Amino acid sequence: MLLVDIRETIIRMDAALERGACGRLVVYDNQVELHDDDNSIISVLENAEIKVSSWCENGELVYHSITHQEALTVMSTDGWPLYAGKTSIVFQGDDQVRTNAKKRSFQQEYER
Repeated sequence: MLLVDIRETIIRMDAALERGACGRLVVYDNQVELHDDDNSIISVLENAEIKVSSWCENGELVYHSITHQEALTVMSTDGWPLYAGKTSIVFQGDDQVRTNAKKRSFQQEYER
């Protein structure tokens, strides 16, 4: 568990240094969103740069750049969006995600 926390912290530090937003990708109903730890939801724009994190067996952190369209269309062998649930860093436009994207409370979204 401690290793997982350390890895999440490293990814969040990378996001902060690069001025991006960090969270888990959520893919559903032709939409891509980023859910972060403070229970907010950020809509990922079509022109956003998405960097999906993964850890190699040797412990090295690697980022894979994907497009909004790839987040929607690349599927696992079971037919689920492959990148859904992955910890990712998202960049949107000149003003990064937190300043120009729609941000709404997780509770507000699901209390409807």
